[in-house]
Amino acid sequence: MDSRASGGGRVVRRAVALGAAVLAASGVLALAAPGTAQAAAGRPCAGREVRTLPFGTGVVHVDKRAVTGR
Repeated sequence: MDSRASGGGRVVRRAVALGAAVLAASGVLALAAPGTAQAAAGRPCAGREVRTLPFGTGVVHVDKRAVTGR
């Protein structure tokens, strides 16, 4: 048997091991953070509201910043 013939099996095993590692890592990440994302409640903007965008899951308020210190 030629030494080059066994090299192909090594590549396949390495690819399978890498695929298994990626699959395991994605499973751990999926189980680590199963909650829903929430925006942080910050203080109100110092500008004025120029638009309100309603969505099925909530509302986004778009404010225009006040120009100061010119």
